[in-house]
Amino acid sequence: MGGVSYLNFQRRRKSDMSQRKGFTLIEILVVVAIIGIAAGIALISIGSGRTQKEVEGDARRLVGVLRELQNNALSGKQVASGRVSCAFVFPPSAAGATTVSPTYRYRNGATCASVLSDALPVFRLTPGVSISAANGGVGFVVPWGEVWDGLLTGTIGSAVQYTLTKAGVTWSVCVYPGGRIEEAAGGSCP
Repeated sequence: MGGVSYLNFQRRRKSDMSQRKGFTLIEILVVVAIIGIAAGIALISIGSGRTQKEVEGDARRLVGVLRELQNNALSGKQVASGRVSCAFVFPPSAAGATTVSPTYRYRNGATCASVLSDALPVFRLTPGVSISAANGGVGFVVPWGEVWDGLLTGTIGSAVQYTLTKAGVTWSVCVYPGGRIEEAAGGSCP
């Protein structure tokens, strides 16, 4: 008796399985929609992460360039043969600029007015990233690396801020009167 009921159970099970062989169109559409939404979210987060890394990377490179200019002033590096170094300047930049050309200043008699604008490498930003300066840029004066304004009229009284932006992502690079150079996320000096 027990064997007959088991056989009936198996027949019914096979009968139920033969009636349902696949997925309905609605089930397939729901799965495809869920996959599409998940892929869209992933692509958006990957894109914004890349922008963040580009702006942050350019800010760090700018800090490196500024520190190199500062070190050149501290060491009295002579960039052009036969010229006596007096300052290394990272000038202000117009809003939206994508390149900045640091300048090398050397003595011509008692003044520090002579400029070689092509003696130092141009600072180029990643495509899409732009830079602007809140004030007149900075100059590092030989031999102590003092921080002056970009026109070399005197020492700076407050931080000089360079702002890097792309697609709503902003980083600031700040040069302080004492010579400290920092970078931070956002549009203001820490």
